[in-house]
Amino acid sequence: MPLLQIHPEDNVWVALRDFSSGEVVEGPDGSRLQLLDDLPAKHKTSARELSAGEPVRMYGLVVGTTRDSLARGRRLSVQNVAPASEPYQASHSQRVWLPPDVAGWRDRRFDGIVRDDGQVGTRNYWVVAPLVFCENRNLDVMRQALLEELGYAVAADYRRFVRRLVGRDWSHTEAHAEQLGASRPFPNVDGVKFLTHAGGCGGGYEDALNLCRLLAGYLDHPNVAGATVLSLGCQKSQIRDLELALHQRNRRFNKPVAMFEHQAIGSEQTLMERALTHVVEGVSDANRIRREPVELRHLSVGLECGGSDGFSGI
Repeated sequence: MPLLQIHPEDNVWVALRDFSSGEVVEGPDGSRLQLLDDLPAKHKTSARELSAGEPVRMYGLVVGTTRDSLARGRRLSVQNVAPASEPYQASHSQRVWLPPDVAGWRDRRFDGIVRDDGQVGTRNYWVVAPLVFCENRNLDVMRQALLEELGYAVAADYRRFVRRLVGRDWSHTEAHAEQLGASRPFPNVDGVKFLTHAGGCGGGYEDALNLCRLLAGYLDHPNVAGATVLSLGCQKSQIRDLELALHQRNRRFNKPVAMFEHQAIGSEQTLMERALTHVVEGVSDANRIRREPVELRHLSVGLECGGSDGFSGI
């Protein structure tokens, strides 16, 4: 069905694909509808003729009123529909929620990574983050240097395979690719993540503190084994602010985190060598971490939001 009526009382229909003006399509009620405007997917069209000031209903509720009369098949827009809603009042009734019976899963386990503070992760990552956008360039250089050599680059395995193809004797046996990921020196670490951003300086001090709180959330995540942080030195997001944010978020936080201040160290080469050394040492230590069976109650399952659009809630 190309058009969707969400609620029986709705007087608008939702386009499930793109339509052109003049197309004749079948409505949810089986009737034929000629569209009077281009109608992109997710947009709405009037299911019948609407008079000026008439309520527009969707989900069975009033979501607006028409500014002028609308012929059947018109596309709804902010030009011809004004915001409106039905009268409402807050409910003070007491709700009772009964948790579902989970007895059937109580003895189930999954292989998780138990951190020192009791949190349980499903991955084992090392994080590299800047305290200010000025260090993004150094993170890009570190990314290029580390991901290829540690085997985390997307095409690294295929590059090595091609390298073997170029060097082999083609007059004999057929070449075969080795198992992908077999060349990683630290197989118990899932990767190194680089958190570049555009903050840390140039805004208000509260913005700088919010950035530190955001970074602290990443570092405290149970999927993170440790972190290497680059600071310029003169930015608003200071090392002490990040340390405080970590302490406020989790008083039991004890992951290995090293913070390198560019201006205090002096040369860029020394900064990079120290930071790269810390990453490789940290990944090597994180590689010793092993998974262990843990109860399902430690597993947090969520959905990654791709941004709300016209199909949200349908």
